[in-house]
Parts: sequence; structure tokens; C-alpha cells
Amino acid sequence: MNKNMVFYSVIAIAIAVVAYVAVLLSTQAGSVSLLFGYTNTSMLFPFNTTRFFIILNNTGSNYISGMLVGFYVNNKPYRNYNVSIPQGKSATIVVNYTYPIPGNYLFEAVADPARLQRLSSYNTTKASLPVRVFNATPANVIGSIPMKGIASSYIFDFPGSSMQFASLLYRLYNASPASAVFSPSGGILSTVVNNFYQLFNASHGIVASYANGSRASSVWIQGAAPESDVVAAIRSYGFRESDSNGIFMFYLPSNTTLCTYYSGGWTKMLSYTYRNGTCSQLVGIASQNYTALLDQYSTGFSNSSAIMNYSHNFIYTNSTVIGVQYGLSNYSRYTATWSWSNSANAIFVNYINESDAWSLLNRTCYGLLSNGTVCSEYNIPRGNSSATTVSAFITSRALVGNYLFELYSWVSNQSALNANYNAAKLLRAMAKNNSMLEWKSAYASSCAFNSTDKIGCNVTNFDSESHVATVQLTNLGTVPLRINFAACYVPGIQLNVTVSKSVLPGSSANFSLPCRSLVLFPVIGIRSSYLFYLNYTQGVRQKSIVGFLNTSNLV
Repeated sequence: MNKNMVFYSVIAIAIAVVAYVAVLLSTQAGSVSLLFGYTNTSMLFPFNTTRFFIILNNTGSNYISGMLVGFYVNNKPYRNYNVSIPQGKSATIVVNYTYPIPGNYLFEAVADPARLQRLSSYNTTKASLPVRVFNATPANVIGSIPMKGIASSYIFDFPGSSMQFASLLYRLYNASPASAVFSPSGGILSTVVNNFYQLFNASHGIVASYANGSRASSVWIQGAAPESDVVAAIRSYGFRESDSNGIFMFYLPSNTTLCTYYSGGWTKMLSYTYRNGTCSQLVGIASQNYTALLDQYSTGFSNSSAIMNYSHNFIYTNSTVIGVQYGLSNYSRYTATWSWSNSANAIFVNYINESDAWSLLNRTCYGLLSNGTVCSEYNIPRGNSSATTVSAFITSRALVGNYLFELYSWVSNQSALNANYNAAKLLRAMAKNNSMLEWKSAYASSCAFNSTDKIGCNVTNFDSESHVATVQLTNLGTVPLRINFAACYVPGIQLNVTVSKSVLPGSSANFSLPCRSLVLFPVIGIRSSYLFYLNYTQGVRQKSIVGFLNTSNLV
């Protein structure tokens, strides 16, 4: 039996229709036959698709023109068709039906239901077929991997098609929660999600690292995407593969194998990184002691009332939760809540990580500082992407004792400024009466950007009343530079200023640059960090770069 997510069960409904002819009346009764393409019909689950063939035979001696054929599901019209059939010929109608829920279904095909064609007999113009659709097996992803020797693990759930947002954030920005979900498969899962998320109903997964250095992941997807299409998407990577009894195994780099197959109403993707085994060892696993891991999650998070209280309250107003993640190890735990704001058309990911190590880090902020306690970075998409032209992705971080709070805001460019302010406000509100650790700016009284053209940058003065910075750029290269435009701004309100200054090798140029911000949000306090945009010409090539400008020692 083909174990595709979509079962094209072929049902041939042969309906004999006889045209009425005034001179010669045909009275042939014809015949009706109902046949399943697969003999085992007990394997139908929600979101499987059945393909029906309605075969109509004109056994009369007259042409049938524009005859209505109705297809009914549980006595309700599903599709209507107009069919014309020459005498002595047949016509075939193909209908696909995807089951939305389990239960009993009755399918009927009726030729000329209103009896407008004046057929000589209507005894054989109707056929029906009952079908039963079973419940999918419970999504026991935790029990689908080995339990012995787990050092750390995390689980995730995404209802509907919402996993697409996690996939986009992984592909564009490699955000921490998204990377946790997709990196174990080397991006393959992201490809599957991007291709078929509109057909998803639910996605569940677990990733575990073991004491012996191996790693296993199990992802179960329910939906109407054919497993054959999922396999084709994985094949596009060109990995060596093998298949046996409907289980496709792909050999990835670094001793990793990936198995995909359909079972119990789910398309399952199992990956295993282990030099002494393959993912085939995970197929069909039903670990009996998985309750121990569940108990660890339950105990670990219930004993940390702080992280659960933070998690439950760390939601944007008027947002809908579209996904959750929980991670657990011997030394830390984390939660990540994915939410969607209908009013702002934005995605927010609230990430809380508990670990003693965070308070020991060199807390350097390579972004925008708010009151010294909230660090926001304006992220640039990976590779060549047009995402920056329509959206902004901002990562805001705060350290509260042993907790790292991160708020990922993916919003339109027009909402970037508000997202920056709102994140700082929310993160400080989350801390309540707990002390927040301060960040150190990486760009104190300076400006910097990632450029291979050897351009030195320094901020020599800043007027806190007019918010105008004096910037000095030095040409450290061997080719003359011309500074065309520049901008000092916070996300969402960039306004380029014409500079038009040439800088010879070994020389410097000074210019004034207004730093665009808003003073309507006192919760932010005095702003000292900005984005710094520079457009310049080197030789005959015009270039644009984005960096940071900081005035913390000049305010």
C-alpha cells in the first residue's frame, strides 16, 4: 500500500444514461459499478484526499448535450458539472475530496438530477459509496525518539500553517528560537514548510541531544501535502537516498540521516546524527519511558514559577499565540511563545532563557541602548533579500538576574520605531521590581560599520538639544572616496542627508548629521544609540552600508 499523506483512492462510478429519441426509444438499463483503487480503506485519516472517477456511459442512440451531473457529500451538493456525451460514448469526471474531520461520509453521483434530459430510465443514473475516516493517532513525538541518555531537549508545537513564520525567520535572520527548530535538519525542514505550509493543519516536534554526542529529532506534520511531494522537495538537495517499504532515507553530511514516511495520519521526519546508526532505528519507536521526560518538563517548569509567570504575561496585547516551544537541560530551561498581532500585522517571539551563565557574560550591546538596560539590534537579512524594503526585524534583550529576556519583533518598516519603544517598555515592565543588569555599548562616542573599504569613523561632538552629531570619517585605504549621503536614525524614520564630500587616502572629512528620533516616549529616556547609514563612491562604484552611531559619552 502506498503510504502517501494523500490517498488517491480511485472510485469509478459508471452511470449509464439513455437519451430519449422520438422515433426510437432506447430502453437499455445500463449498469453501475463502484470500485476502490486500494483494497485497504481502513487507512483513511483527516486531510487525506480521495480521487473519484465518475464514468458516464451514453448507451442510447442520441447525443446528450449539457447534462447536469451532481456530486454530493453527506447529502449536500459539493460540485456540479455540465457534460455532453455523443451516442455510444463515455465521459469521465474526476473529483478530489479532502476529508476535514474523521467520521462517516456518504458520496453520491447523480446524472440529470432535475430530469431535464428526458432519459428513458433513471434507475441507473445514481450511485453512492460510504467511506469511513479514522482519527489520526495521537501526536506522541516525545515517545518517538530514544529516551536513554538525553542531556538536553526541546519540544515545539505550531497549529495550522503558522510554522511558516518560524521558517521565514530562520531563513532570513536565523533567529534563536527558529534556529532551534530548523537547524537539526540543515534547513531541509524549512524547505518543506515553505513549499507546503498552506496545506498544514498541525506540526509537532522534539529535538534531543545525548550524553554520547548523538542527536535525534522527530517532526510530525498533519495536513494535505502529499508525502511524494515532500520527498521530492528533499530530493532537490541531491543527497544519496534509499527507500524500503515506504520509508525514504537520505544521507546528510556529518553522520546524519533523515527518514520520512507516512503513518497514522502524520507525515513523519526523523533525523539522527550518530556515527554508529541511522534514522531507520527510530522508525516505529514507541518509547515506554517517555513519561519520565514529561515529568522532567513538568517538574522543571513548575518549580520555576518565575519563568512560567514571565512566559504567561509576556504576550503583546491583542495578539494570538501561534506556536510554543519549551527547552530543558541540566543547567537551564527556556520558553518561546510565537504570537501574531492582527492589528499590527506583525510577528512577535517572546523568548525567556534561564541560566546562571547569562549574568557572567561580557554584556556588550552592538545595537541601540535604552536606559542602559535594554539592547535592541536591527537585523539585516541573510544573503540577498528584499525583506529590508518592506519589513524590520528587531531583537530586544534584557538581563534580569538569571533570566535573559528576548523579544523578536518582525514588523513593517513603518512600525519599526514603535516596535523598538514598545519592546523596551515591555521588557522593563516584565522585570517588575527585579534589578536589570546594564549593558555596555560597543560604540561609545563612536560610529562603526562592517566595511572592507577601510573607513574609520568617530563622533567628535553631539548637541543633546538639537540632536546633531559631528562625524569624522577617515579614508584608511588607497583609493579616493566620495561621501554622498548619510543618516543617523532609529528604525522606521530614516532621512538621508546630503554630504557631498571627497576624502583622499589618509585624509579625513567632518560633517554634521541630525540624529532622527522621537521624544514622545519618556520610558526610553535619553537616547544615545542610533543606526548609521552611509552611501559613498569608491572609484566608480557606489556602495551603501549600515552600522551604528553612539553618543553615550557626549550626552
